[in-house]
Amino acid sequence: EDWVHFFDTVHTDDGWITPLLSAVNGVPFEIARWKPAPQISSIWEIVVHATGWIEDLLADLTGSSTIDVTDWPLVDPETESSWLSTVARLQEQVTLLGRQVKGLTVEDLYEAPVRIRKRRSERLTNIFVHNAYHTGQIIKMRQLYAAQRELSTVA
Repeated sequence: EDWVHFFDTVHTDDGWITPLLSAVNGVPFEIARWKPAPQISSIWEIVVHATGWIEDLLADLTGSSTIDVTDWPLVDPETESSWLSTVARLQEQVTLLGRQVKGLTVEDLYEAPVRIRKRRSERLTNIFVHNAYHTGQIIKMRQLYAAQRELSTVA
């Protein structure tokens, strides 16, 4: 039950921190692709990055074949429909992860899946903290975009 609460807090339930899905929900195409500087990841790039690691975790939890995760894949933010597909993919993977977490027994949590050496609890912790960290980045990027727009209208 604690793991379900941990999952929900980071990904879906509005509470004392903003969950990942709420941070991404309603982000317009223009903001998703905006970068304050070339070396800083956009919200879109952060979402693609986080989604890949959720998919990797799901492969571990389900015992499906190994996937090849590119840590920071290139994003070609050309269309609004591509952005909406990216968000839908994240939402789908979060939903699947939630189902997996809710189905784990205490014994499952402290065992390592066959093809990895880390216990499921360690993998879950790593990705949950990872996603909370990137959620904070998404929120900060939204704030920076708003501040930049506000400054440009004042000038």
